[in-house]
Amino acid sequence: MSNLYQLSGFPLLAVAEDRTPTRLKHHFQIIPGSGFPIELQGQTNGIPVCKASDIANSNGVIKCAENYLQKETVYKSGFKIIPCGSIVFPKIGEAMKKNNRAFTMRDCCVDNNCQGIVPFNIEPRFAYYLSTMIDMQWFDNGGPIPCVNNSKLKDCYLPIPSSNVQSRIAVFLDERCAKIDEAIARHQALISKLDEYRKAIITKAVTKGIDGNSVFDRVPIKHIVRYNLESLPESTPKDFEFDYIDISSVSYEKGVETMERMKFDNAPSRARRTVKPNDVIISTVRTYLKAVAQIPVFNTPLIVSTGFIVMTAIESRITPSYLGYAVKSERFINDVQVGSYGISYPAIKASELVNIKIDLPTIAEQQEIVALLDEKCAAIDSAKDRHTQLISKLEEYKKSLIYNAVTGKIEC
Repeated sequence: MSNLYQLSGFPLLAVAEDRTPTRLKHHFQIIPGSGFPIELQGQTNGIPVCKASDIANSNGVIKCAENYLQKETVYKSGFKIIPCGSIVFPKIGEAMKKNNRAFTMRDCCVDNNCQGIVPFNIEPRFAYYLSTMIDMQWFDNGGPIPCVNNSKLKDCYLPIPSSNVQSRIAVFLDERCAKIDEAIARHQALISKLDEYRKAIITKAVTKGIDGNSVFDRVPIKHIVRYNLESLPESTPKDFEFDYIDISSVSYEKGVETMERMKFDNAPSRARRTVKPNDVIISTVRTYLKAVAQIPVFNTPLIVSTGFIVMTAIESRITPSYLGYAVKSERFINDVQVGSYGISYPAIKASELVNIKIDLPTIAEQQEIVALLDEKCAAIDSAKDRHTQLISKLEEYKKSLIYNAVTGKIEC
C-alpha cells in the first residue's frame, strides 16, 4: 500500500500500488445545473429535473424525479442535459455537506443547486462508487454559504486502477451493495409500517376513545384554542438571539427535529412567530408535508416561521397534549389538505384552518387518551430506533465495503 497525501491540497486515500493517482478532470466532465423557474415545475413527464431532495431520496439511482420538462422546453431554455450513466450531487448549502450521490439511469437535468459529472475513459459504475468516497467539503469555496469550488474539484487526484480491475470492482460492488440495500429496504418498510400504525392508533383514540366505541362532540378548533397571539416586532433589537424552527425542521413522525440559532439582524423575514412550551404548531404552507408538532420545553427564546399557525390550548376545554394528538389524526390532516389551495405550493389560511372540527371528549377522557397514546407511541419510537440503528450499521458496512474495494484493500 502507498499513502498519497496533499497531492491537491487534501488527503487522497491510502491505496494499493496498482492505483494510479489521476486528476478528476482527466476522467470527468462537470455539467452545471440550470435555473428552474417555479412556473415550469409540476410537470409529470418528459426529462426529469432533479433537485437535492430527489438525489437524497434516490437510494443512489436516478430513474425519475418530482418534476419534469418537455424536451422542447429544455432545448429552448438552454438547460444542460446530463446524460445517462453520469453522477449527480448537490453543490451548495447544507445539502452539499450531506454528500449524497446518485447514478443517472436516464438523461436528466438538475437545478442550479446541483451539478453532474460525466465519466469518460473510466467504467461508469466504478466511477460512481469512487465518487461516493469524495467529501465535497474538501472543495468548499470558503464563503458564507458552503459551495463546491469546481476548479479545486477538477484538480483533485483519484486512485484509478486498470480498466479490467474497474469492471471487476463494479460488478462486485453492484452485487454486494444490492444485497445490503435489500436488507436496508426491509428495515425501512418495517419503520413505515410502524408509522402507519402510529397514525391508526392516534386516529382511533381521538375519534372513538379508548374503547373504540365512544362518540364525542365535534368542535371547531377556534372555540378551544387561541392562535397566533404574538410575533416579533420590527423594532426587535438586531442582536436579539433565538432558536428558529422552519417548516423543513418539523415532521409528523418526530415533531421538531432541528433548530437553528440566529440573531434578529440576520434572520429571514418569516422568522417572527413566538411560541411557548406546549403550544401546537401546524404548517399552513406546503400542507402535504404534514408538519405538525407540539413545542417542547426550551430555555433560549424560540421563534417559528410565519408559515406555521401557533395554537395555544384553552386548558379549561382541551389539554395541550390532547390537542397535539388530535391534530395528528388522519381525519384532521385530510381536512387540512382538502381545505388547501394551490397545486405545487398548497396552503391554507389560518382563519380557515381553525374552522376545522376535532372530536372533543371531557378533560378526564382526554387525559386517559393521552396516557394511552404516550405509552403506545413510546413503544413505537423504541421499535423504530432499533431498526434505525440496524440501518445505520448496514450503511456503515456498505461504505466500508466500497472504500476497501475501490482502494484495493480487498480482492474483487
